[in-house]
Amino acid sequence: MKLTNFAIISLVTLAVCVLVAQCIRMGAPTYMLSLLAVPIGVFFINYQRLLLILVLFTMFSGLRVPGLPASVDMYMLLSAAYIGLRIVNMAMRKSFLTIRSPSTLFALAFIINLLAIVFIRGSGLRITGGDQWGGMRYLDVILPVSLLFFPPSVAFTPQEWRKILIGILIFSSIPFFSEMLYLVSRGMIYHQYYFVSFRGGTYHSIMGESMGRELIRFQSANRFGVLLILSALMLFLHRRHLIKAGLLYLPGVLLIGMSGHRSGFIDFVFMTWVVGLIRFWNHRWTYILSSLFFGLAGLFFLYQGAHYLPLPFQRMISFLPGIQIIDEARLDALSTVDWRFSLWLEALNEIKSNPTYLVLGKGLNYSASEYEALMLFDYHYWWAVLTSNYHQGFLSLLIITGIPGLIFATGMMGTALFLHIRSIMAQPIRTIFSASYVVLVIYCFLIIGKFFVIYGDLTTTFSLICYVLFLLELLRSTSSRYAAQ
Repeated sequence: MKLTNFAIISLVTLAVCVLVAQCIRMGAPTYMLSLLAVPIGVFFINYQRLLLILVLFTMFSGLRVPGLPASVDMYMLLSAAYIGLRIVNMAMRKSFLTIRSPSTLFALAFIINLLAIVFIRGSGLRITGGDQWGGMRYLDVILPVSLLFFPPSVAFTPQEWRKILIGILIFSSIPFFSEMLYLVSRGMIYHQYYFVSFRGGTYHSIMGESMGRELIRFQSANRFGVLLILSALMLFLHRRHLIKAGLLYLPGVLLIGMSGHRSGFIDFVFMTWVVGLIRFWNHRWTYILSSLFFGLAGLFFLYQGAHYLPLPFQRMISFLPGIQIIDEARLDALSTVDWRFSLWLEALNEIKSNPTYLVLGKGLNYSASEYEALMLFDYHYWWAVLTSNYHQGFLSLLIITGIPGLIFATGMMGTALFLHIRSIMAQPIRTIFSASYVVLVIYCFLIIGKFFVIYGDLTTTFSLICYVLFLLELLRSTSSRYAAQ
């Protein structure tokens, strides 16, 4: 044990020395603030449950540490700290990593495949010099997947889960209120972005407003709105607190409309219908016929009055065939559709030009000189091509990680989802905790489907899926523990 402690202290000391030397070499003394991680790490050694809760809280918070690169957010740092402490615990107890399920085995194979790509294609870290960038994004992928190997040794109670889910909802509101302050003040209130990541969508919104555009979107409202709807459906499925459910559901729908995201519209329609089907399963045929009638009636009124809706709402429903909306909303939505199809075609051309990507994978590196030259071209489109942001999960996995990575990632998601579906079918919905578990399993099924069909990037959507799978694994462990009592 003493030898293990000595080895850990030696490694930490060496890491601190290397960090200080690197910061001096780069002329970036501000990065030395990261040395605060040492006392903070000592604190969390004794409060690892608190660290895990903070990991769960910060996924959608957009919080960041001032002075650190924009690509390093609070969730990433906390996840790395949690994984590091769990590895230290395993080393001190002389225990080994165990493969608990087929999904964990697929996750391990996916990480090994990704590390092989890093070894062959290069790390792409700027601090190492060279003309290749983008290596930090490997951590954006590896860290969420690695969380699946390290569930807590002690499960949370259902009462604790209620507080955790409320905390996730509160922290997830930070990007929306930050953007609202920024846009409503016309950019005068921006100080919150010292601590919250500034998104590209917010920049486009403020630029559109300055140019007199009527279509102004609160794009960060989409995520918060979806989480409000999920919370409302949890209460609805529990068959209690229906008034509270309505008070959460209606603002959720309004927020999704304010964002103008079509995927958000799909989220709340699909989730509402499926949860309603589960709630009224004993009268399912009546529910199906009733939902068909009210759905058609809703579409009729929507088609008749769509042009009276605010422009972001019109953009949200622009994919409905033949619907009459104002040209600005229709053209804004259509431009992104055409852009996406062109990007997918470009991805297919990449495969034809470089068939070796199917075996090994392209990786996440990109040329620094080509990236800096993008200012002379259509920046948004060629940025997506160069940085491998294909906005399609199947193509992203296929090109970036090759056929092996596609198989491993699909196997990880599929087997994990099958495990959770089987788990919720074996237990009745009696508490708000079990209702929350069911709603999140349905949502996981939805985001995996959207990842492969509508929108999916390896460094964003895939990380979201891994986070939800990690959350579901924690919920399942609690469910199994209390069901056995």
